[in-house]
Amino acid sequence: MFPSKSKKSFTLVEVIVAVVIVSLIFSLSSSLIWLSFRLSVRSKEVAVRFSGIRNVFEILSNDLRSACIFDYNEEPNFIVDSENKTISFWIIRPSESVETSYLLPILKISYFVKEEAGKKVLYKRLESEFEDYKKEILVYEADFEFSALIYSEDKKELLTEQFYSDSKLPEAIKIKCVKDENEIEKIIYIPAGKSI
Repeated sequence: MFPSKSKKSFTLVEVIVAVVIVSLIFSLSSSLIWLSFRLSVRSKEVAVRFSGIRNVFEILSNDLRSACIFDYNEEPNFIVDSENKTISFWIIRPSESVETSYLLPILKISYFVKEEAGKKVLYKRLESEFEDYKKEILVYEADFEFSALIYSEDKKELLTEQFYSDSKLPEAIKIKCVKDENEIEKIIYIPAGKSI
């Protein structure tokens, strides 16, 4: 008897089709892996770049929430000048120890943007009315704009003021930061002011 031909073998066309399908799956999966790797690297770069801006916003928030009304002189307590990219206000810095708690330092804080070597840089200036103290600190290399938000007369909406100079505190400050053609805005609400 003759052996039966029940064994099937693949034809050349079937093998070529299988190789093409496997190579397509491999190329698609490798391109997706490469794309996800590039997106991961890019998102990490953006996160690192904007972590500095988040830190600056946190510093500004802490200072603005410490703003107070200083009745010692006739100068305005709070100044926002969007054109000159400046904001200045008074704060009471908390004391570190109980022994010096009666010496609460009253400081005038100013944030302003300077241009250095073709780049915009945000600085913070600390000044004391009672001591001979003045210090400038480089905060961050980016362009910042400040504007005050105050309530309309009917207290129904917040209006944006490009220039604000008053003895009372505004309701909020809008800060815009531009870094590497990326723009971030933050609104910081100011609690009702403490009087000194």
